[in-house]
Amino acid sequence: MASQSVKYRATSSQLERVKIALGSCDRLYRDVQQYRVEEAQQIAEVDRLSGSGAEAYDVKQARAVLQETRTMIPITLEELRTARRRLQECIDESESELEQADASLLASARASLSRAEP
Repeated sequence: MASQSVKYRATSSQLERVKIALGSCDRLYRDVQQYRVEEAQQIAEVDRLSGSGAEAYDVKQARAVLQETRTMIPITLEELRTARRRLQECIDESESELEQADASLLASARASLSRAEP
């Protein structure tokens, strides 16, 4: 009975690690997608301001915002790669235990890995 309790705790710990890694991976994937949407919107805004004869200051500010977004994309992509590696390591370390304890979590983790490929 005691060995089952220890095994359960180990599995519970493994589940928590996978859940945390999965959450990080999913959040960073959404962040990258959002930055890409913002980039497209900001490009359109810069074009609109430039084409409408807006004040040079306004165009400069819009370009600065666009540059900030463009700076964040590679940073967030690198964080996403790191999160994917962590998630893959968690899966590799405890795949058989995860299949027995929570197959849906394992499926979600695998789906996240495939979706978040750069």
